[in-house]
Amino acid sequence: MKHQQTGRYTSLSDVWSYGVLLWEIFSRGSTPYPGMNNNEAREKIEGGYRMNQPPECPDAVWEWIQACWRKEPEDRPNFSEIKTAMKKIHKIFK
Repeated sequence: MKHQQTGRYTSLSDVWSYGVLLWEIFSRGSTPYPGMNNNEAREKIEGGYRMNQPPECPDAVWEWIQACWRKEPEDRPNFSEIKTAMKKIHKIFK
């Protein structure tokens, strides 16, 4: 998602996309925002819509997906924080 105020893509908009990628992985390749075109998805997201937790997604990962989808880009984690968290989660599920 572009930054709503500047309309530009940043590393924080990449964090949103990373959250979508994680959702796709744990939903076994399901298409994100099913039944919506890009404009519909954008409008729903701006209105607060978020996809549901995939059944096989661990709660620890889901918390980070949700963090990646925070409305305000400044409130999202950066990739350094995500990397550290994913390493810890990986150790748990090894």
